[in-house]
Amino acid sequence: MSKLIDAMKQVNDLNKTHGVTQRGGKKYTEVFVRVEAFRQAFGTELGIDTSILVDDGKRVVVKATIISKEGLTVGSGLAEEIRGQGNVNKTSALENAETSAIGRALASLGLHGGSYASANEIAAVQRKEKAIEQRKKPNISVHPLDPEPEPEPEPEPCLLHLRTHLGKTLAELDQSEFSMRLVKMFAVYTNTDKDKDGNPVEPRKRMPFLRELKEHNAEGIEELSEPLREKIDKAYLKNLRSLGAQNGEQ
Repeated sequence: MSKLIDAMKQVNDLNKTHGVTQRGGKKYTEVFVRVEAFRQAFGTELGIDTSILVDDGKRVVVKATIISKEGLTVGSGLAEEIRGQGNVNKTSALENAETSAIGRALASLGLHGGSYASANEIAAVQRKEKAIEQRKKPNISVHPLDPEPEPEPEPEPCLLHLRTHLGKTLAELDQSEFSMRLVKMFAVYTNTDKDKDGNPVEPRKRMPFLRELKEHNAEGIEELSEPLREKIDKAYLKNLRSLGAQNGEQ
C-alpha cells in the first residue's frame, strides 16, 4: 500500500509540474509520464497487459489490465476509438485506444492524470460542448417587409503568439503559419541533442521541454481549426514516441 501511496503522490506532483494545460486551466498528466511513475514504484511486481476486444474495421476497443505476479487483477480500463475519426485515428486508432486504456487502468489505481479521462477524451468533450453551444444559439428570422440587414464586417485575422518552452514569445502568426512553425519546433526539440554550450542533452531530459513547449502554446492551439489541432496533436505524439525510442523505451 505504501508503494501505491508514493506513486499517487509522485503523479500528483508531476501533474503540477509537467501536466499539459487543458481548456479551463486544468492540467492533464500524460499516460507515459504516469507509466514511468508506476514502474518506479512497483518495478516488476505489477504488470500491464492489453487485449483487443473489438477491431471490426470501424471501431477499436482495447482493455488494459494491471496484474500482480500471482495473476490477480488489481486494476483495469477500457477505451474505444473510431477508425478514421481525426488524423491520429486514420493511421493509429489501435495505438491510440491502447494508450487511453492504459491511462484509465492507471486511473483505477488512483494514478490519474488530473481526471479519469484521457487527453483525447478531454479534447473531444470540449469540441462537443462547443458544437452544442453553437446549436443552442437562436435563429433570427427577418420579416419579408423588413429591410435586409447589413452584412457584418469581416473580422480581422487573429494573430496567435508562438512561444518557446520557457514562455518567451517568438512571433505573432496566423493559424496556418502558427501550426506549421509549431510542428517544426517539435522536431527541433526532439532532434537537438546538445545545448547551446555543446553539452549533450539526454532524450529523457528533452521530454519535459517538449511538453512545456506545447503547454506554453496551449492558448494558441485552442484557437486553431480542428484539422490543425489534430495535425499538431499527431506531430506532438510522434515526437514523444521518437524521444521514448531514443531513450530505449518501448
